[in-house]
Amino acid sequence: MPHDTREPDGYLLSDDPARFDVARAHQWIGGESYWAEGIPLETFARACANSLTVGAYDPDGCQVAMARVVTDRATFGWICDVFVDEGPAARASARS
Repeated sequence: MPHDTREPDGYLLSDDPARFDVARAHQWIGGESYWAEGIPLETFARACANSLTVGAYDPDGCQVAMARVVTDRATFGWICDVFVDEGPAARASARS
């Protein structure tokens, strides 16, 4: 069952896979990160499907940040692929 948290400034944190924009997240991780530059979309999508992904969304619903958690969903979670868009809306969410 997905979890959503609405912040007072209107930003939303959600682990709902239906809301998570894999293509946008792939642009960040595959195109802008140093740790996974060039990762194929199919590989990244599979990694997301087999992890807990969390997106941050501005008040208009645009995904502005992400994190991926590799987890057994019981006792262990490793946070990876944390990325915040450098755009103006994303800078506001990073302060939240």
